[in-house]
Amino acid sequence: LRALHNANFEALRLGVDVLLNAGRAIAIVPEQQLPAEVSKSLKDAVDMILEILRQRMLDVTLVDRCLEVVRIFQDALVGASVQNQIREGLLGGPGPVLLNRLADSHSSQDLVQSKVLWAQGVLLGPGAVVTVMERLSGSLQCELEGTKTVGWLYDELEELDTPCREGRILVLRALTKVMNSWPRDDSIHSNACFALAAMAGHGLDAQGGSYNAECLQYGLKTAWEVAVPVAAELDRYDTANSRARARGLRQEILRLEVESAKVAPEPLRGEIRG
Repeated sequence: LRALHNANFEALRLGVDVLLNAGRAIAIVPEQQLPAEVSKSLKDAVDMILEILRQRMLDVTLVDRCLEVVRIFQDALVGASVQNQIREGLLGGPGPVLLNRLADSHSSQDLVQSKVLWAQGVLLGPGAVVTVMERLSGSLQCELEGTKTVGWLYDELEELDTPCREGRILVLRALTKVMNSWPRDDSIHSNACFALAAMAGHGLDAQGGSYNAECLQYGLKTAWEVAVPVAAELDRYDTANSRARARGLRQEILRLEVESAKVAPEPLRGEIRG
């Protein structure tokens, strides 16, 4: 990769693809079980990937593949040293950090945005995803990918860490804002209802906490006022595609109602069941 860095673009892309496939095999092995020379080569490879991201930031294909390498190593068993190396490379240094520069450079590229937002969520928590969504709020694709990312984060976690627990109010506001900003987009509404349900599934905060029954009520009210009419409108088109989209949206609204009813106090629980 170092030899190809300033050479043929296509050869460099193929080299990154080779590293991507090799990474999938290495990433399933715990760091302490890797031979020393493999561990050193892994660190060198991550350095090279970060350098390519900095130098070839506008090449969509390269950025997408390099971020996939980052995702594999950050989400696998290779160990804390490589993950710290990735964190420092994406978030360290003066001025705008690399991860934010990538987000701003590819605001219309959904594949890149999905990986950037995933990295924001994993490395910094849901509040960072909301910040990107707000900065690029005119982009439907960015807001959709951000909505998917926070839904994935809360759905995957068995227990909420402090950033995710404290971030639920920010995420609630962001999701309801997105739903109102794109009132006719069923994909936004389906993913937002899924994310709201995933947050509700972790229960309310203890007494005095910020995520309370009013938060459940606010999310449900937005879904009932904005998403339910979209499902009804899709049904009126009477095509197989529109009916399938309506069913999918109603399924996510129902998921939100069920998860909210599980944790809601009375009389809100009775209102939901009604």
